[in-house]
Amino acid sequence: TLAAYLERLRQHPAAMYAAGSGQAQRTISRVWDISIEAIRARNPAGIKLLRILACYAPDGIPRIILGGRDNVDKLAVDEALGVLASYSMITLTLEAVSMHRLVRAVILARQPPEDEGSVFGGESPLISALEWLNNAIPVNPYTNMTGWPLLRALIPHAENLTALFPARSQPWRLGRVQNELAVFQASQGQYEQALALRKSALAIIETARGPDHPDTGATVSNLAAAYSHLGRHAEALPLQQRAL
Repeated sequence: TLAAYLERLRQHPAAMYAAGSGQAQRTISRVWDISIEAIRARNPAGIKLLRILACYAPDGIPRIILGGRDNVDKLAVDEALGVLASYSMITLTLEAVSMHRLVRAVILARQPPEDEGSVFGGESPLISALEWLNNAIPVNPYTNMTGWPLLRALIPHAENLTALFPARSQPWRLGRVQNELAVFQASQGQYEQALALRKSALAIIETARGPDHPDTGATVSNLAAAYSHLGRHAEALPLQQRAL
């Protein structure tokens, strides 16, 4: 039924796109390929940027984070964003970028081109997206009130990045991002959400760094504090002893 098809499209847009065999689906595929080739001819970096954007949540990607700390990359990002918007691959405002969920799903499902490696630092789109987000986190997220709007906006994008990394292959910087966002959520009284992030951060950092690394010890201490905020002192105590 139409309702069942729409539900499947919402849940698995990339799979539904790939499975389509009718004339409409073939037309979409041709238009898609033509647009991609046209963008690559005008601005090759635009294809890499599109793949980086697809690693974030589809709505409200803050433009301030794109390009990381490299001013040259930021200029390249601005140029590429203009090209992508002109082909309706993204919706662009002065403050944010959004991408249609179907576009995002198909981008994530496509194989990367062989010639994209050197663009924006040469890392994979997923690692580049993580680095840009990590670099954008304001200092002192607990007390830096001017940074709170950005921190709030970054949470859904950090969640999407976490979901894209294979289990037990998550880089320690992802744990660092989660720790910083947990500090922000604690500042807002969102202790349950902060606890979930602290637990995830410990699993990531301990796997990446090892049980005896100072980063692991600091994260154990942070998790103990998260339990204490919730009054769960019995669970905090062994973590406090481990951190010592």
